Amino acid sequence: MEKTLQEAIAVCIRLSRAQDAYGMTAANEEVGLEELIAAGDALHDFTDGLRGEVDMDLAQAAAMEVTTGRKHPYIQRDEEGHPVALVPSRRMTDEQVALARELLADPMQTITGVAKALSVTRAVLYSEVPEANGRYARLRATAQQGGAVTP
Repeated sequence: MEKTLQEAIAVCIRLSRAQDAYGMTAANEEVGLEELIAAGDALHDFTDGLRGEVDMDLAQAAAMEVTTGRKHPYIQRDEEGHPVALVPSRRMTDEQVALARELLADPMQTITGVAKALSVTRAVLYSEVPEANGRYARLRATAQQGGAVTP
C-alpha cells in the first residue's frame, strides 16, 4: 500500500487529539490511555512502512494546523492549497544580507548593533548570515596575532 501525505496527516491528527484528550482524574486514574496507545501504535505502524515516501515533518505541521486552527508559517502549498513542502521563510532580504556582511567586515561593529541597524534579532542575523557565527573568536585571534607581532 502506497503511503500518502493525507494518510500521514490523518494519523498525526489522531495522535495529537489523543494526546490532548489524555489526562488523569481526581482518583488518579488515567483517562484516554487506550486511545493514546492505539494512536501511537497507528503512527508507528504507518511510519514503519515508509521509505522516504512521505515527509512526516510536513504531515505533523499540517496536523498541527488542523488541531490548533492556526496556519503554519512554513508550509508551502500548491495551487489547490494542499501542503507540498515545509520551508522556513527567509527573514532577511538579499539586500539586508549584503549590508550585514558589509557592516560585519568592520571590527568596530557589534552583532547587536548590526542586528538593530537591520531591524532583525541577533538570532535571525546568525541564521541568515553564516559569517556572523564565530566572528568574535576570529576577531580575537586576529588581534592576538597582530599583538604578538607588534612589540
